[in-house]
Amino acid sequence: MNNQPHTPSHSINQTPAQRLKSIFDEQLSFFKSKSEIVPIFVQAIGITNPTADYSIFRPRGDMHVLEYVVSGKGYICADQKTYTVTSGDVYFLKNNTAHQYFVDKSDPFKKIWINFTGEVFDILAEKLKIDSVYIAHLPECKQEFEKLYSISEFSENNEDICYEASRIVFNIFLQFFLLENSKQKKNSFAEQIRNELDAAVYSSSNITDIAKKLFISRQHLSREFKKHYNEAPYQYLINQKLQAAKNLLRYTDLPIKAIASCLGFNDENHFSTLFKNKIKMTPLSYKKNFSNSPQ
Repeated sequence: MNNQPHTPSHSINQTPAQRLKSIFDEQLSFFKSKSEIVPIFVQAIGITNPTADYSIFRPRGDMHVLEYVVSGKGYICADQKTYTVTSGDVYFLKNNTAHQYFVDKSDPFKKIWINFTGEVFDILAEKLKIDSVYIAHLPECKQEFEKLYSISEFSENNEDICYEASRIVFNIFLQFFLLENSKQKKNSFAEQIRNELDAAVYSSSNITDIAKKLFISRQHLSREFKKHYNEAPYQYLINQKLQAAKNLLRYTDLPIKAIASCLGFNDENHFSTLFKNKIKMTPLSYKKNFSNSPQ
């Protein structure tokens, strides 16, 4: 890896669209463009080792920013939100996004980065629904960023390095897509669990039965459901049964025993005790007070 940049590190201050403060050490390269018929235009690639009071502000500009946090901790401000990034995080700041970032004073982050433009990456960002900022924990991308930095030794002309840079940046975007696809699968699985719980309202099926049906452990089912819905699956099922019980008490003439059986309770007393503990009145009292009244 070449630690001697083509352009002195202080030259970044010549960029009028940004204000920068306190870099302890920075190796970077700027690139010239010979042709417009290229998949990517790389403005600059670098490694930054900032001091504790490092900060940078950029108003809306035409360059995408893609950075990997090698170590330490920092903060990104964009769209009136502040995001925390730490070692192993990758963040993408879409062009035309005003942003500021700064380091944690006690543990300033070290980062490898690239500033670039390219229509193909505009399309990929759109497919990922990135309006301004995308952050992901992808420590496996460190090697890709190191490769990005290493190509700066070959030439100062964008046309000479842009194809390899495009391949590397595309691979990083591919990791974004794989991560989002994994999230969607997990979300779909949580929805599948919820659907099974909803279907169990009018049956005697319990959490263990549902877990067996889905070929997972009860612990795995509980963990996945709670992660997405912030509620234990057992509590969710009980609440759904109680809501159904209230509707049956209000809008039907079914006796308490029949309602309990309909909801999968083998013991009427168990149902009545649970109902009283949760609703703070017996099923019969609830029926007398709320029968035929609007919800």
